[in-house]
Order: sequence, then C-alpha cells, then structure tokens
Amino acid sequence: MQNRLDNGLALQILRVIQEHTASGPITGKALALRFQTDLRSITTCIEHLRNLGFRIGASKGKRLGYFHARTIEEILPTIEQRRSQALKILIGNKKMLESKEGQSTIWDEMAERDLQTIQS
Repeated sequence: MQNRLDNGLALQILRVIQEHTASGPITGKALALRFQTDLRSITTCIEHLRNLGFRIGASKGKRLGYFHARTIEEILPTIEQRRSQALKILIGNKKMLESKEGQSTIWDEMAERDLQTIQS
C-alpha cells in the first residue's frame, strides 16, 4: 500500500479486528505480519475504517492492540485518547502561530476555531 489506501486490505483488517475484544486485542505488529505489510499501512487502514464509522478501539498497557468495541464503555477511552491528541496538536499549532508576534494569518483564525471546537 504505497501512498494510497488499499480498500481490500482495510476490509481484511476489519474482519480480523472484529474477531477481537477489549480483553483480547490484536497488535498492529501482529496485523502487519499477518498481512505482510508495514505498520504504517495498518494504521492508515484503521484510521480510514474509523472515519467510515467502524468502532475500532485501541488499548494500552498489558493488553495492547486493536479490537471491535461492542459498547460505548469500550470505545470511550479511544475517543478520549484521540481527542487529547488532537487538542495537543491544536495547542502546539496555536503556540507556533502566536510566536510570530502580530502576524495574524488565516492559520491563526483556523487554529482558534479548531481549538474552540475541540474544547466544546
């Protein structure tokens, strides 16, 4: 999968992830080995599947990996983690833009709007 999304691979990944639960997730590395591809291709496919609305949870710690989130309680930690990551990016962008002292641009307005959206 070089610089484009492989929908066939994404569907295969989805089928495998749907077999896994929060108590028994599958790692990105295991998926990459199974489909003989790189980890970046796996994460690109998972991001695409999430954007399509598939509830793919991600866990950390001892039970690291991806799983099909069957309840809101299972998907909430993943949503919160992704929201936190987005907020950090927006804050970093805002700080970078503010460091240009008085040089307001469209990027300033976009960063401010996005920050307000995330915080609400």
